[in-house]
Amino acid sequence: MKKSNWIIFGILAATSIFFLTMWYVLGFHLIDSPVDLVITIVWWLVIIGCITLIHQVEKKRQEKLEQGLN
Repeated sequence: MKKSNWIIFGILAATSIFFLTMWYVLGFHLIDSPVDLVITIVWWLVIIGCITLIHQVEKKRQEKLEQGLN
C-alpha cells in the first residue's frame, strides 16, 4: 500500500480512538441504549468500507501501471 493509504488508515483509527475516549469522558457509557451498539457497528463498517475502497483503487492503479509498462 502507498504511504497515503497508511496515513488515511491512521487517521481513521485515531478518530475512532478519539470518539471512544470522548464517549467515556462525557459519560455516555453509563446510558443503556441499543442505539449505541448500532452507531458503533455503523462506524466500524464505514472504516472497513474506506479501507476496502482504498485497497481496490490502489490495486486497479497498480494494474494499470503494470499494463502501461508491458
